[in-house]
Amino acid sequence: MTINELLISLEKELHTSLTRSNQERLNILLADDFYEFGSSGNIWTKKDILTRLPTEESSNPLKIESRDYLVKELTSELFLITYVSFRKNNSREERVALRSSLWKKSHLQWQMIFHQGTFAA
Repeated sequence: MTINELLISLEKELHTSLTRSNQERLNILLADDFYEFGSSGNIWTKKDILTRLPTEESSNPLKIESRDYLVKELTSELFLITYVSFRKNNSREERVALRSSLWKKSHLQWQMIFHQGTFAA
């Protein structure tokens, strides 16, 4: 598996209810200094995500889909991933958002250090 394939698979893992509801797995995937500019306009820290996401996912699991991944190497240990996320309603894409994430290699583990979601026009 290439680094690009690995990072895209980690990004997609964060879209699954199984991972989003698992505080231990989230703790591994998100760096301690992680933060997010959410599509809601809120700023979230790792602590916020670890507190909010598992509860949110257990009460309302979401099916997040994504497409158009681009991976750009910034350094050998820092990569930018951009893509489009959406939810499908029949064959229609809803809540379409432009996404970007920064992934950094820390020891032997890749961790997300930043994420941003912006609703598409």
